[in-house]
Amino acid sequence: MKITISIAQLTVNQSNFQKNVDKLLYLIETLHPDKSRLLLLPELWSTGFTPLLDEAADFNESLILNLNQLAQEKDLIIAGTYITKRKEFGFANRLIVQSPHRDLQVNYDKIHLIASMREKEWFFPGNTIRMVNLLDIPFGLAICYDLRFPELFRRMSNNGAMVFLLPSQWPKKRISHFQKLIPARAIENQAVFVSANVVGNIGNTMFGGQSMVADQYGELILNLGEGEDKIESVEIDSTDIQNWRDEFPVLTDRQDVEDFPLLFN
Repeated sequence: MKITISIAQLTVNQSNFQKNVDKLLYLIETLHPDKSRLLLLPELWSTGFTPLLDEAADFNESLILNLNQLAQEKDLIIAGTYITKRKEFGFANRLIVQSPHRDLQVNYDKIHLIASMREKEWFFPGNTIRMVNLLDIPFGLAICYDLRFPELFRRMSNNGAMVFLLPSQWPKKRISHFQKLIPARAIENQAVFVSANVVGNIGNTMFGGQSMVADQYGELILNLGEGEDKIESVEIDSTDIQNWRDEFPVLTDRQDVEDFPLLFN
């Protein structure tokens, strides 16, 4: 199955949430019509990491409804993360996958929270790994800091994930890690890895861009560099992923060593 994947690399204005939305809506209009496509947005693209949690969550609540309508109008799958209110109490950094089909919306709450962005103060961590079948391709969902924890992606690839989505706010000072880890996760899971990162300054932090798509061999087939406020696209084919897994069956050769005895002399 072939699908066109688009990634948005955006600057984020923390003081004017609507400005972020208006910019994205303009960029979406530049996309070429395609009946099989997905748009990945950066982490917290609409508000950034703001301490105004109630205000951000209220803004996002109406925004998500509007994006549902847009997904249907454009026949476009839209995936991005938002500050949202949890049903129980408190807030989550939530990845929402919105489909043109009204009956499909999948949520993933970020599992690994990073202290330097005050996530552990502001959000509750997720406790559920999420996958979703989109256009007959199994996708695995993760957010930014999750990238550093390979066991999450191996769990999903063991359950059939062929493509991973990773919205990010990865700072420029550690961007070399981002550039190395994404191809590494693609190689070790024999999967396509898609990430959309923020670019430019937010407060005192410079974000590094380098939004990319790595194929099942770990080769970059799309890289936005440090370009600001742009969307670019690439086509992937799940048949190519499966052919590589059949040709070189790393995933089926894997042994579960978690319970093996460990000797240390």
